[in-house]
Amino acid sequence: MKKHLSMLLVTLLVIMAFAAVAAARVEVCPVCDQGEIRSWSELYTTQPQDVVCSHGYDCIDSATETYRIYYTGCNNSLCSNKDETNRVFLYETVTCNKHTQNH
Repeated sequence: MKKHLSMLLVTLLVIMAFAAVAAARVEVCPVCDQGEIRSWSELYTTQPQDVVCSHGYDCIDSATETYRIYYTGCNNSLCSNKDETNRVFLYETVTCNKHTQNH
């Protein structure tokens, strides 16, 4: 029983040591030296754009595009260090304005 308990304690200590090393690898923000470099993503929707009506009506529709933008930067809100690393198009929303049809 003591042998199993000793092995369990050694295993637990090794796991804790790896966790401590991983936590120590946090990169400090090079711009403000007060925050940490992190990665996150946000949804972004463009302003409405006029597009030709896809239903054949004599009118102009409104279209917006939605993206997920991935960033890497400082988690200190007072620091402006933020770089876009990737932009993924998700979908387009079109609002049909057929009620403005002219004759």
